[in-house]
Amino acid sequence: MKHYCPLCGYIYDPEKGDTSSEIEPNIKFEDIPDNWVYSICGADKSVFKTLN
Repeated sequence: MKHYCPLCGYIYDPEKGDTSSEIEPNIKFEDIPDNWVYSICGADKSVFKTLN
């Protein structure tokens, strides 16, 4: 399941991960550490919304 940042529009795709934050591909959003923040806009995990 993908998640998006309403602040900047970034979409976290678990198939791709987030290489800029060393989150490997195939890591579910729920399994990302709670202290993770998106490196571009600084949004923390709680800001992200589920993308249907």
